[in-house]
Amino acid sequence: MGRPRQIESLNLPILRELERYLLSLGYRPKSASGVSWRVGWFLWWLGELRFNEVRIDHLLAYRSYLRRRPNYNGPGSISDKTIYGYERSVRLLFDYLLETGQINYDPCSEWRVVYPSNSGKRMALTQAEIKQLYAACETIRERLILALAYGCGLRASELELLDVGDVNLAERRLVVRRGKNGKRRLIPLSAGVASELVRRVKGDQDGPFLLHDRGGRMRVYTANKRLREIAKRAGMKSSISLHVLRHSIATHLLENGLGLDQVRLFLGHRKAATTEVYTHINTSQLRRLLA
Repeated sequence: MGRPRQIESLNLPILRELERYLLSLGYRPKSASGVSWRVGWFLWWLGELRFNEVRIDHLLAYRSYLRRRPNYNGPGSISDKTIYGYERSVRLLFDYLLETGQINYDPCSEWRVVYPSNSGKRMALTQAEIKQLYAACETIRERLILALAYGCGLRASELELLDVGDVNLAERRLVVRRGKNGKRRLIPLSAGVASELVRRVKGDQDGPFLLHDRGGRMRVYTANKRLREIAKRAGMKSSISLHVLRHSIATHLLENGLGLDQVRLFLGHRKAATTEVYTHINTSQLRRLLA
């Protein structure tokens, strides 16, 4: 099967609308164009099916198609990371359709899209490396990203959805209103984290906590990109993401003797077993925890 010619010439209004929407969110032109191009594949595969007719079964079938699809730039099939990019682009499409009222049901709400794991990838930073990242920050916004992802252990989606009103500095706590599976939780703020977050609050109780260059809500992609820029200035070669910072704070809390159940509540996990796997607890850490 060759590359479908229809995709090369696909020029639908929805693709241009989506691209403009992504630019308004702070996506760089190249990134917005890439999402639009990948969505073109989905539209070609979708055929005559309308957006409001798409259900989870169609999305799962599309995933199966991607796993079988040839790699037109080399031998074999496309990688799991590439598949993730295609699936993430579809999610952005339905985010746009839902926000603009073109659909009233989001089929992606039932579709789990997970970044592929890489066992060779370094998943936790040392406390010294965290200090390096803070030292390399050049703006208040960069320090806020670290304070939320590391100091508060927020998931990437939780960081994106956080509003100024969710941070209560008087009571030194942060509320996650829509965590994983819609769960709500409270996160205590240390004095150091609170001193970082006050830089953004300053009496303003409305709107997104993290803003992109155009003043709108910063998305996960942009926050991760800013984080990689900080890491580059810090002279750190390993790929760093918001998830790595969340993983790092969990590991450091355990290393410093915080109870497993307390770390579980901090992260918003339902089961302790999830926390054990997530933090890669080693034998010496367990020995300290159980002493």
